[in-house]
Amino acid sequence: MKCVFLFAVLIGSVFCVERDFSVRVKGQFLCHDKPSVSLPLDIYYQSNIMLYPDYMARFTDAEGKFDLAANIKVDEYMIDPYIVFRHDCWERPEMPGRCKRKIMWRIPGMNVTAKKVPEENRIFNIGTVDLRFKHEHEVRTICGIGKLSKKSPE
Repeated sequence: MKCVFLFAVLIGSVFCVERDFSVRVKGQFLCHDKPSVSLPLDIYYQSNIMLYPDYMARFTDAEGKFDLAANIKVDEYMIDPYIVFRHDCWERPEMPGRCKRKIMWRIPGMNVTAKKVPEENRIFNIGTVDLRFKHEHEVRTICGIGKLSKKSPE
């Protein structure tokens, strides 16, 4: 009986080994044909944010370009990560700036590397995207409270 229990524990521990997974995503974001500068990006797996070797790479540069690598260690066989970003680019530039549009873009499994460092041939290149139009991966619009004006004392 003890042997059966030990065997079950041994088999269970073999299948619960944590594995490293990594992804690399690159592309360019525009807003009305102009670069979308300093746009923050995050890569998630389930509700966990993945780790970045270079934290500043998670922001778009002066040309709206980004090249973001991330990794995570989990006890899963395969992961299904996605990139998340929020922006305030609308079809009409005069739209209120207090509202943000949220996009969750799934990263295909063929672009996931089962190592801590992503492989060069598995880069997920999303190309150049103009954010003013509704995107197929857009999930919602988030509007905060606008600036409250103080009433002058009467």
